[in-house]
Amino acid sequence: MVDSPRSKAAVNDDLERRLAVPAAAISQHTALIADAGAALDDAMQRDIAAMGTAAQRLQTQVDVLMSALPDDSDIDLSTLRHDMRNTLGALLGYVEMLADDQVFTEGTPADVGLKTVWRESRNLVAMLDALSHRGGERRMSAGIIEHIFRGSEHVASARAQTTPGIILVADDDAGNRSLLANQLRRGGHTVYEAANGAETLQAVVAHSPEIILLDLIMPDMSGYEVLQKLRGEKLLGACRVIMISGMSDEDSAVRCIEGGASDYLTKPVNSTLLRARLGALLERVAWDRKEKAYSEELQKSRDFIRGVFGRYLSDEIVQSLLDKPDGLDLGGKTQRVSILMSDVRGFSQISRELPPPQLIALLNNYLGPMTDIIMDYGGTVDEFVGDSILAIFGAPLEKAGDCDRAVACAIAMQNAMQEVNARNRRDGLPQIEMGIGVNTGDVVVGNIGSERRSKFGIVGHQVNLTSRIEACTVGGQILISQTCLDGCLAPVTISNSMTVSFKGSRSPLPLHDLTGIGGDYNLQLQAASEEPSQPAGSSGRNVEIRLLQTKLGDGETLGARICKFGRRTLMLEVDRQLPALTDISVTFDQTDERGNRYMLYAKVTGAQESLTPVLTVTSTPLPLAQLLGDGDD
Repeated sequence: MVDSPRSKAAVNDDLERRLAVPAAAISQHTALIADAGAALDDAMQRDIAAMGTAAQRLQTQVDVLMSALPDDSDIDLSTLRHDMRNTLGALLGYVEMLADDQVFTEGTPADVGLKTVWRESRNLVAMLDALSHRGGERRMSAGIIEHIFRGSEHVASARAQTTPGIILVADDDAGNRSLLANQLRRGGHTVYEAANGAETLQAVVAHSPEIILLDLIMPDMSGYEVLQKLRGEKLLGACRVIMISGMSDEDSAVRCIEGGASDYLTKPVNSTLLRARLGALLERVAWDRKEKAYSEELQKSRDFIRGVFGRYLSDEIVQSLLDKPDGLDLGGKTQRVSILMSDVRGFSQISRELPPPQLIALLNNYLGPMTDIIMDYGGTVDEFVGDSILAIFGAPLEKAGDCDRAVACAIAMQNAMQEVNARNRRDGLPQIEMGIGVNTGDVVVGNIGSERRSKFGIVGHQVNLTSRIEACTVGGQILISQTCLDGCLAPVTISNSMTVSFKGSRSPLPLHDLTGIGGDYNLQLQAASEEPSQPAGSSGRNVEIRLLQTKLGDGETLGARICKFGRRTLMLEVDRQLPALTDISVTFDQTDERGNRYMLYAKVTGAQESLTPVLTVTSTPLPLAQLLGDGDD
């Protein structure tokens, strides 16, 4: 407040020195520059004219400010100072553009005039910053002022090299907006403009700018409100926001930064400082894009791994491997697992009779549903070997109920064979039957192979034992080991038990014919056994049988006579007892069109101590079945 005429005179003198004198100097030198620029091209003359208009507006604003402060006039000083900063920003912007273009020769009156306008405009900026609102408006600390207004001491500085970007200038002052847009376009940037908050929101959606220069004070919606809307509607994304204000208020700067802004500049905006901030932010935007691209590529790789491993492993196991990359390292550990092995009966005969395309179609009809079932029950498909499937329950992830899941999975697989064969009939393919063996024991689990090629799998005696258990089955049958039965938590139903001696085992092992599992699974085997029938023409037919010791070689050859013959069962008269579970081949006198004798395969499953054993047929050529009168039974 000014209390005496002498005090008022002192204030007027100080204001004249600090405000009126610089403003008058700016007006004089802009007029001199306008005269010198008469010979320049139209674009530069327009810039000089805009600079002159800004100088005239500044003179008016200074007059208003001088008249208000000493007399304590009732005017909005904050708004006036904000407007003056806009005007000074325009002046400095046009000076810098003309200086950068070096339109006037060094040392000429016009060049000196440009430097004078620059210097006096900066003096006025400092003066505005020193003034305090009579209501106690807080000013930014000296350190922040120094940081914000620190710039080049020379107007004709080298143009900073920044990567061109997409920039949105949002300011309700058309002059400021045009000046900033022109400066940015001269720097190679793509620039869009918005005159208010609503236009800013629309432009962000339409143009996806990388940086927004957002004026803090706008009439309909403040820059801070715009920032909040952008943030709330998740429109910012990788976009960076620089708030620009005519108020050098520290609280406003902190509030904007906390609200999501990347930077805060005060008017008039120093072009050198602005270029530096833009360059830093655009570099950050570029890194964000690289990081996003890298993340997308990483996600593609993870999706690819998930897609490939997902054909063999459950989603849970794939996620575990992705979360723990060391799970793919070579090596293994001892782990207790339940092993399921399935095999199509008579597949060797089928593969000889079917052309390759039909054979592949038959395999796909079978392997597809079986794999889905294994995955549904949390199993890991270790490998396919032709028509055989090896699945693991309890690796790589071990959890309670692995035996139950393996047993339930085996029943579900056998029950699904009805749909598999229905599809085969529709495709004109032969019906097939599958046997399954399930065993539980300790194996070595891990990644086997080399750094260039490896597979997740299991090795050990229990794997071989499971294969031998499976070999004892006939079509539609599931045999489980005693360790598997003991490991089941849910009640299990078996129809028959037997003791079998296997190569490599120190003593005979009990096997159990699985028919159901209760508890949460509540599954029953749907396949029903078939009694031997006696179609016309089959009784009394002489055949030759051969005991098959292994799949690679034949054993003893015997003569036999057919008593009864059906689609799945066969009763023979032989002159000696046949061991239980013996695989045999049966050769008929009848021949096919190429002169080859018909042959089927079977396994001894009943009346083992009799000379009329019952065999379960595992593979019968269709022409032979029709010849023997079995037809479709």
